[in-house]
Amino acid sequence: MAVNVYLWSSLARFTDNKTELLIEAGTVGELIERLILEYPELARFFNRGFSVAINGEISNPHFSDVLPQGSEIYFMQQLKGG
Repeated sequence: MAVNVYLWSSLARFTDNKTELLIEAGTVGELIERLILEYPELARFFNRGFSVAINGEISNPHFSDVLPQGSEIYFMQQLKGG
């Protein structure tokens, strides 16, 4: 199943200048694996920590969380509270 992935513009240099991607993935972990497989330089971003919004809700998902068909996934710089 495909999900819509949105990246902030500074990551576009690692994704052939794309900030919107359509990726086949059923879980959060599978999505991250496929992104890294397609764009290996994104591994640095994921290894440093990140925040994600799934269908408009900012969350701290588990890699096994299922992504509904057509979900909108926004990867962002890690949000920190204060």
